[in-house]
Amino acid sequence: MAVEPLYNASKYTLLSRVRIQDADDEATLALVDQAITEVRLGFYRRITKERAIIIAGYTLVDNPTSDEEVLIAKAANTEALWVTWLLAQRLPHLFIDNRASVGDQWNDEQLTRDTLPSEYLKSLKTLIDEGLSDLEEPVNADSGPVKSDSIGPDESATPYARGTFLGLYPDGSKGVFYGGYGI
Repeated sequence: MAVEPLYNASKYTLLSRVRIQDADDEATLALVDQAITEVRLGFYRRITKERAIIIAGYTLVDNPTSDEEVLIAKAANTEALWVTWLLAQRLPHLFIDNRASVGDQWNDEQLTRDTLPSEYLKSLKTLIDEGLSDLEEPVNADSGPVKSDSIGPDESATPYARGTFLGLYPDGSKGVFYGGYGI
């Protein structure tokens, strides 16, 4: 069964966006497939599987104008950045190889300059996080911080009694507590 990206039209177009053109050995292809699968699962975890599938149902166009086209374009860009981020850590030789198929332009990129690769990876991660935030389901006007004081009359029942609880979600994402406890 072939591994295909969630938002880009095909593995070929995704790898073109990642700037990998000649990945042909079996071990490299396995790592590429693993990265694509990890990114798919990451979208499911971060923006929920339902939201990810809804966005994947939109039409990817070259020049997005509608809200749906903008969302799928943002998702496709974020997917390419995320795969790049994973592969740059696992297969850095693909990004710094000096073969003609890769091209000299890639060799001038930040990853291969004298700066630390960690700075490049950090900037990619920031772009990925921004993209994922843009793709998350908009918050309803009715939702928001829940005052723990409003849960019950006994404030001594919880150490968060005077704080605000923004949540610990089943997917393991962090919640925020105010009032002396939390992350």
